[in-house]
Amino acid sequence: MKSQIVALSCLVSLIEMLAPGTGMSAQPPKLSGTFRLVAEQSDDINRAIEGAVARMSFVMRPFARSRLRTINTPYPRLVIESTADAIVVVADPRAPVRTPANGAPIRWRREDGETFNVSGTWEGPAFQQTFVSGTGHRVNRYIVSPDGQTLTVQVEITGGGLKGPMTYHLVYRRIA
Repeated sequence: MKSQIVALSCLVSLIEMLAPGTGMSAQPPKLSGTFRLVAEQSDDINRAIEGAVARMSFVMRPFARSRLRTINTPYPRLVIESTADAIVVVADPRAPVRTPANGAPIRWRREDGETFNVSGTWEGPAFQQTFVSGTGHRVNRYIVSPDGQTLTVQVEITGGGLKGPMTYHLVYRRIA
């Protein structure tokens, strides 16, 4: 009887360690690497921007369009490092974004001086990085293909005067 209780206790501990939402949840080991943009397989960001500003007043459209173009640059290269305690994403030439693997938010300053609360969480096989500022909200979902060679980044932007979310996806090919 005592051995059954010990075995059951070990099983419960193992399940708790692997449960989603904990720092120990299963993470795709293939996320770490260097990836190059495949523009022809990615969405046209200008088309997504035009769709997002179409419902705004004609007075606000040029300002919103300019701002969205500035903050939605398709970076030619992404470098991602996934460790037990953090995920580091470098979108050349931007400063690295290092988010704790446990989902705790950090303060991050973009090169233009704007600051964000950034957090990262695992949602099944996808790593979700969330940026929150005083005016808007951005979510980048990083999804690696089963063969580990393709990284899809799904982007959703809300707030900042937009009448609804702006979404697009970028496709990257592993180069290292």
